[in-house]
Amino acid sequence: MTDNNQDLVQEHEGLAGLPVEQPPPPSFIRIFWLPVILYAGFVLLFVYWAGAEAEKEALADLDARLRVAAVALPGMLASDFHDRAIAPGSVGIDEELKNRERFNRYAAEAGMIYVYTLVQFRDGFCFSSPTVTVEEAQERRSWFFYPYENPPPAFMKALQTNTTQYVSYADEWGRFRSVAVPMTSPSGRRYLACADIQLQEVHEEIRQRQQFALLASLGFMLLGVPFLLAGRQAVAIYARYSLGILSRNMKLKRLAEHDSLTGLLNRVSFFRVVDQRILMMRQVGAQGALLMIDIDDFKEINSRHGHLFGDEVLLGVSHILRQTARKQDAAGRYGGEELMLFLPDASADAARSVAERLCAQVGEMPFTFQGRTIRCTVSIGVAHFTAPSDMAMGYAEVADNALRQAKRHGKNNVVVLGA
Repeated sequence: MTDNNQDLVQEHEGLAGLPVEQPPPPSFIRIFWLPVILYAGFVLLFVYWAGAEAEKEALADLDARLRVAAVALPGMLASDFHDRAIAPGSVGIDEELKNRERFNRYAAEAGMIYVYTLVQFRDGFCFSSPTVTVEEAQERRSWFFYPYENPPPAFMKALQTNTTQYVSYADEWGRFRSVAVPMTSPSGRRYLACADIQLQEVHEEIRQRQQFALLASLGFMLLGVPFLLAGRQAVAIYARYSLGILSRNMKLKRLAEHDSLTGLLNRVSFFRVVDQRILMMRQVGAQGALLMIDIDDFKEINSRHGHLFGDEVLLGVSHILRQTARKQDAAGRYGGEELMLFLPDASADAARSVAERLCAQVGEMPFTFQGRTIRCTVSIGVAHFTAPSDMAMGYAEVADNALRQAKRHGKNNVVVLGA
């Protein structure tokens, strides 16, 4: 059989549906699509992560603003207001309108949609002193003791558990974030101080971050296409390069903001964070405290047991400090064996209590390294202010003066000074 006849037979067999071996796809196709699919999955995860981080950071900032706004409300009312707010008509219309004017002006200055206080009445809540829009004022003159229809369940939980509650919700007017802070009147009546803020800016920021993450990832992918087409080695190099950049950026960000040994905020980042909190607190005249913590006889620990043991002690005290700090607090390393803790919305008694608890916890903790165990103590200076009029560095100087007094009084104690 000639070569031409063989070709005709093979063509006939293929047309008859008999199996014919297909040529393998070009190797660059296999090289290209697998990395593209993997990279697309990475892009989706990265965009989701960027959105989640943006939402987490934005909500943390919003919650701090909401709480500061809410805790300032009782100071705008008569001291016995919530002792008298017990039934419809128990507060006169003139007082209600004055309170409304204060709250409306304060809400506008603080960037809140609504600020209001709630009192429990029967099985629900009634507004005792709310902000009122122009449209609502036209609808009815008095909003005192007006029932709050369908309040978030978290509000009742705040009253029952005496804990601050945050909640996000959406209605026909938009998406909102609210806080409910339990309060007590002079005669012991419980009520809630609340503030609402719109979430439109948060979602816009999340959307922008996700778009940036998507465009950045797609841009990197387009730059890598020639390398992908060139072969498997080029794809592997590009992938390592992209992941390396992401990893280095995350590491650099953490190194820039945190102390490399303790993991606490470094001095520059700590003062930046505290200055931002103070600017927010200054709008409402909130009180707070700055603690400076010094490990007693730290140089002797280094001299007697070595610097590695000293690092272990510093790590242990930093761990206790992180466990003590609340979500809204800020903890940092001032330098050497000195640490700092900022307590917004803290009275002088509360700040002293936190400092004394830190002293007790450190004193009870055994520090062990390479088979040796020691105990140590800390001295703490507290700068307390009732209305922030200075920045973080100024309060740090007051706390440092208090710390020196604590050292002179025998160490392992707390001294509180007004700032």
